[in-house]
Amino acid sequence: MSEMTASKVKGSPFIRRFIRSMSTPQKVMGSILFVLLVFFIFLPAVNLVYTAFTYSFSDRVLPQVLDRGIKAVPGKFTLVHFERVFASVLTKKMFLIPLLHTITITLGLTFTALTVGSLLAWVVVRSNMPGKKIVANLATIPYIIPAWPIALAWLTVFKNSKMGGTPGWFQYIFHVAPPDWLSYGPVPIIICLSLHYYAYAFITVSGALATIDSRLEETGELLGASKWQIMRKITLPLVLPSILSAFILTFSRGIGVFGTPAFLGMPARYFTLSTQLYNNIKNNLGGDAYVIAMVMILLTGLTIYMNIKVIGARKSFVTISGKGFMAKPVSLGKLKYPILILIIIFIIAVFMPLYVLTWQSLMEQNGNYSISNVTFHF
Repeated sequence: MSEMTASKVKGSPFIRRFIRSMSTPQKVMGSILFVLLVFFIFLPAVNLVYTAFTYSFSDRVLPQVLDRGIKAVPGKFTLVHFERVFASVLTKKMFLIPLLHTITITLGLTFTALTVGSLLAWVVVRSNMPGKKIVANLATIPYIIPAWPIALAWLTVFKNSKMGGTPGWFQYIFHVAPPDWLSYGPVPIIICLSLHYYAYAFITVSGALATIDSRLEETGELLGASKWQIMRKITLPLVLPSILSAFILTFSRGIGVFGTPAFLGMPARYFTLSTQLYNNIKNNLGGDAYVIAMVMILLTGLTIYMNIKVIGARKSFVTISGKGFMAKPVSLGKLKYPILILIIIFIIAVFMPLYVLTWQSLMEQNGNYSISNVTFHF
């Protein structure tokens, strides 16, 4: 009986079609990716939500709940973590202030990175600036350099003895302690993150500018349109999907970035959502930390939703024409070499952290940057 049943199943047309369909490479690869998606994304997300809605044996909030007369059963459903984060005396310190800091840093980072990356992309692709190929190759390198070494180098240069113990380069050379706002807080965090994330805007916008048929812009100019009208009516709509893609990449990374705010914010008690989440976990407040993690995920999801609403289902703009044509590059006139010098200074600033960290690794004693303090011991 069992042999007959097995033969029927084995010979079932549905089973045979399923086996044939799964034998194709794309179906096999899709199945593998689906399993990885469930294991690495879906299950951790479910665990995150479960932890936020349950008590934990190791959670420090449990004794406080018992003191308030609330019956607490570890592992059972609760809303106490949401109450502590959103509607308690700790809300301002634990959630509202870190949220404000996160939005401040993310907006400042996004605006700076998009502005620098887009302008650099336009100069490299559409102008007659000399050395464009070298600049283009060097400008993409920060994409592969993590942001936290830049923050570590910033501390090496601008650390003051008031908050950081041994002084940095600036105080050692000029014998004046840099102000706290320059050593820690939103200003250095935004600068250090921008030196890394501008590469997103540069790569995406330069690719879009390189594929635009410049005859469209020339036609607008022949019809009497001003340069501002050409930029607003022709160039910007064609490049807008790339700019918004760079915005999504930068803004979403800015919400969850941890290393740079930890180096440059936590010593001054300047907490963002990511560093507050870490601080909660460190203090055995896992449920509160997971609630903050859910907020960060919702903020990122809201950003992506806004991007969809702005662009719509149409993710690109296509012009119906023949082969793309790139006209004569825009002349920068007398500004050609001053702009090149500014870009060289900017690239030097981007690569300066590598030099700073290398020099710091050769120092035998912290705070002494003289040649006599050089050592190869480390």
